[in-house]
Amino acid sequence: ELIEYAASKGHVEVARLLLQAGVPKDLHFPDVSGDETALSLASFKGHVELVRLLLEAHADTEVRAGQGRFTAIVGACFDGHVEVARLLLEAGRSTVHTRTSTAFTALALLAASSQGHIQLVQLLLQARAQPNLWPNLVGESALIFACDAGHVEIAELLLQAGAHVNFQDNHGDTALMLASEKGHIEIVARLLAAGADLDCQDKDGDTALILACGQEHAQIVQLLLDRDAAMDQQGKGGYTALMY
Repeated sequence: ELIEYAASKGHVEVARLLLQAGVPKDLHFPDVSGDETALSLASFKGHVELVRLLLEAHADTEVRAGQGRFTAIVGACFDGHVEVARLLLEAGRSTVHTRTSTAFTALALLAASSQGHIQLVQLLLQARAQPNLWPNLVGESALIFACDAGHVEIAELLLQAGAHVNFQDNHGDTALMLASEKGHIEIVARLLAAGADLDCQDKDGDTALILACGQEHAQIVQLLLDRDAAMDQQGKGGYTALMY
């Protein structure tokens, strides 16, 4: 389909002519990853002016496209397209809480990203994205993702937006446990300041202190001990923090 080609390549004038000729703005066309629309493709590719054109033509922003069942706003966030996301949100027709096929919201996807797209996180939170809604299929929240990946600023934004600091995923891990295990000391400090539970245990019995000791993160161990973290709790294999 010509509209597919125009959307993929960002050819605004070609798309404009096709729309004027009566090509449906929400036409679905098969793709290797599933059905796509012009808006879903243009958003994913970051073609700002083409997205603007399609929005002016009242293209449906909530069509779930591709194998991941991404909406336009999720597609824009996936590759960090700030201006596309801004356009979609300003149009007022994008739902920020729609989930992908793996239960990711746009906010969780950003928090998990290795890129740490801080501007996009700010945009979504300004659009009233809720950080505690719908953890993914293994129960990981946006805050857990951000802390695991070491995104200090994103973690701070999520905490300010009301993210539950002691939320546990399906394995029982909290943001503090994962940050302690990975050695993200600045995040650990911020989580503690936000009231993180020092002695919460996962399904193996491990605590933040045990996990930090296991990875030899001495500064984090000291930080946790300064806050009176329990030293006698038993984790996986019956090990306590002192046994590492």
